[in-house]
Amino acid sequence: TVILGSTPIYASAQSNTVKQAKENARSTKEAAEKAKADLQAAKENHQEAKTDLKATKCENKTARIDAHINKINNAIDKQSAIYTKHDAKVDAIIAQAKAAGIDTSKAEADVSNWEAQTLAIKTQRTQILGELNALKNLQCSDQQAQFKQTLANIKIELANLRSLQAAKK
Repeated sequence: TVILGSTPIYASAQSNTVKQAKENARSTKEAAEKAKADLQAAKENHQEAKTDLKATKCENKTARIDAHINKINNAIDKQSAIYTKHDAKVDAIIAQAKAAGIDTSKAEADVSNWEAQTLAIKTQRTQILGELNALKNLQCSDQQAQFKQTLANIKIELANLRSLQAAKK
């Protein structure tokens, strides 16, 4: 009887150990599934944050490009007003000189040169504005190589514009 009585105790202890092991395995599996779900949620939150950051950077770049466009447009407006007044004064002086019988061929040649330089500056500004508008479209896309090339082109064109303006003075 002792042997038989001890066997059920041993079996019962073994059964409790197996039940406890199964319970531990189940709780470990649940914890792993919860950790996996938490990781997936963290990945989704990270992706959402990256998307938001990219959108914010895009908005900031667009605002900076718009500021450059506005700056160039303001310069065009300001200088157009100055050039219009200048041209009117020069035309009036040349007309008075012609009426007085003075040779104005050199002055007329200078005016033609001035107009050619003004046209070159206007053309350069138009190119820069076109490049800046193209840059606005590229900066939010995934075409970073083309964005960088367009930006480099704009810097070169701005340098050319500055040299044209310096030569005109």
